[in-house]
Amino acid sequence: MASLCYLLNHYRLASVRQGEDVHVDVREILLTWKIKEIDLDNFQKIVVSRQPRSLWEHSLRCFNRENFKLNHTLKVKIEDSGYEVSFNMIGLIEGTYKTIGKMLATIIVQGGAFTPLLSHAMVSYGYMGQEAASLETIETEADVEILNQDEAVQNILESAGINLRISATSKRTISKALIAYFSRVTSKKAILDQFWEGAEQIGLQTLLKSNTGNIRKILCKCCGVPQELTGDMFMEMCVVKSFGERGSNMRQQSEDVAQNFESFVFDCQEGKCQYTDGVVHLCDILQFLTGCSSIPPGGFDNKFTVNFTDVKCYPSVSTCTLDLTLPIHLVNYKNFHDVMKEAIVSGPGFGLI
Repeated sequence: MASLCYLLNHYRLASVRQGEDVHVDVREILLTWKIKEIDLDNFQKIVVSRQPRSLWEHSLRCFNRENFKLNHTLKVKIEDSGYEVSFNMIGLIEGTYKTIGKMLATIIVQGGAFTPLLSHAMVSYGYMGQEAASLETIETEADVEILNQDEAVQNILESAGINLRISATSKRTISKALIAYFSRVTSKKAILDQFWEGAEQIGLQTLLKSNTGNIRKILCKCCGVPQELTGDMFMEMCVVKSFGERGSNMRQQSEDVAQNFESFVFDCQEGKCQYTDGVVHLCDILQFLTGCSSIPPGGFDNKFTVNFTDVKCYPSVSTCTLDLTLPIHLVNYKNFHDVMKEAIVSGPGFGLI
């Protein structure tokens, strides 16, 4: 097996060595795409459950409705999280992979959170087709005799249906065949074609081809690195709507509570917000406030608005408008710390994948 790795490590997919795009801010790319594709003046709403199976089945029905407009601004209302895509012949026949492609494109263009999770081969196929399995360079100094004598290498070649002897002239052909075999590009072609057909209904494939390096990092688990959330970044996304009139008790209390919130954010960054079964992290606050556990590739359309109330006893949020309302009686930091943790941990969806 070590010799097999030695063989395969000498060959790379063409997409790996392709030049990166000239630096362009990803948010600008996505905003340009959104402005081009989305009708911001027209809305449509879907009501979904937090139960994964119900959410998935209902979402499939919504996206497959004839009058469902991919280019209308989508508002999702949660009344009450996700499946890993695998090969399914019935799903292929019913067009499920096409629907998944439409869903993914809609999530990204509408500003939803999306962590890079697609395979390198799947993303490469989106802008290269079957050439995603081709080679760009060959290491000409590989010791072919050692490879020919290695039983593990020969077993792999046999299982892949390759009966050629490795030589200086056949290395390229054999290596290309091995890469195609292991990447399963040929066997997955129907799925990949259907997926990208769905994604292209709102222009994601075209966007990938014209901005390969940037968009590949958003989609591909191997190429992309999710943006790490910090306390400074979180507070930069927050704006206080109103502290109250100067000199009033509410003004003083709301300022104290706002400071408590900032301290809580940085305590979460440092892992100091522990509860019985774990720790509240910054991503948990983000999910509590927005429904997203990570920052969308194009960022959020608006900043988070922090409000104050003397009526409610617990923090409350509106994930649609990105509003956070904090009770002004929580001027004591320990009390604020405990109540905030309880609100986040007991919130719907906490801990769901």
